[in-house]
Amino acid sequence: MLNSIVRSSDPNTSHIAARKITATTRQTGVEYMATLVRNYPRLTKGELLQLVMLRGGHTFVQLSSLEKRLYDAASQGLVVATGKRQCSETKHIARVWCVR
Repeated sequence: MLNSIVRSSDPNTSHIAARKITATTRQTGVEYMATLVRNYPRLTKGELLQLVMLRGGHTFVQLSSLEKRLYDAASQGLVVATGKRQCSETKHIARVWCVR
């Protein structure tokens, strides 16, 4: 798990911090994203992240982490991409997400 969080070239302090991140912390983010998709179905990733910013003023690092948790939620079968459409945030074609 630590390999995906820090690189071998990162300073020792990064490795110490990485050890403090637990599976529970990651799972909380997964559950947060699954709940967000449940409450706001058929939004794109960009729209979901914009909604998070509007609700709580999260930093880019936190948004990047939540983006990963969306894909983790999909891997766990909690959410599923159900189609594609133009994202109102990015103006690109993007997957829309729903709960299973």
